[in-house]
Amino acid sequence: MFGRLRGYFHKNDRDSLNLYQSVYCGACNALADRFGAKGRLVLSYEFTAAAALLLSLDDSSPKETALRCPFKGIGKRNYVVFDQKWISDLIDLYLCLMHLKASDDLDDERGLKRLPAQMFQKAFRIDNEEIKQKMLEINFDFELAKKLVADRNTNDFKWLDESLESSALLFGEIGKSISHISGRQDMETELVKLGENLGRSIDLIDMLEDLPADLKRNRFNPLAHIYANGSRKPTVIRKNASDDIDYLVKQLSCDLAISLQNLELKRNEQLIKGIYGRSIEFSFFKALGRKKPEYCKMKEAAI
Repeated sequence: MFGRLRGYFHKNDRDSLNLYQSVYCGACNALADRFGAKGRLVLSYEFTAAAALLLSLDDSSPKETALRCPFKGIGKRNYVVFDQKWISDLIDLYLCLMHLKASDDLDDERGLKRLPAQMFQKAFRIDNEEIKQKMLEINFDFELAKKLVADRNTNDFKWLDESLESSALLFGEIGKSISHISGRQDMETELVKLGENLGRSIDLIDMLEDLPADLKRNRFNPLAHIYANGSRKPTVIRKNASDDIDYLVKQLSCDLAISLQNLELKRNEQLIKGIYGRSIEFSFFKALGRKKPEYCKMKEAAI
């Protein structure tokens, strides 16, 4: 598994934890049903998170069953049966995003770092015209997404918050598509805002965590571009950027909490807050090397 949007729940909230594990296994089986064993290998926390969100926006109650898992040893595990119409559309969207990421990695990475992208492209051969047509059907602008992924690596940014906007727009486009896939066009504005806040947050976390490796390999990182002032030391750059980073982390955490509060979910509110709220919160604290969260007034809405 890879990705950031893991589920974090209060230790006494066993219902949300058990449901998350069922959704996780259900997402894995949905990919396996579509692609066979290789589908399980591209399962990510983000795909699980998207499946959980669509499940919570759906009017129909989820069905569960129990099967033995080839990766979890002896015994059966409960999993959500994703037989809704939207699961196929979600998989198409996920495959498109994985394709865009793999193409970007092949342009940017060198040596063994290219291997995962090469393996994905070989295992899932993507026809650009076919995927563009599928994305058109679910209201996702493939060409815009492709441009936004490329724009993330430009070096024309003067301000840190400006450097986050390409990711915000990309994730906002995903939120718009999720509203279409789920049939919840009434929630498009809220889902776009949620996507934008997630995009900014994940992009900033990636910058913080990737800074040492980016400096070592001479790869573009907005933090280095804006705050280096001639230095090549990550600690110096982080210190130069500390005020702006602290401000943005607090702002993004609050904006994300408000977005989650404004969602009109059919069910599983704590499940969604545990995935989309706490996962970002914990990732920020890990990236910043801090142990405890700093709450804003709206933070309780997300935890």
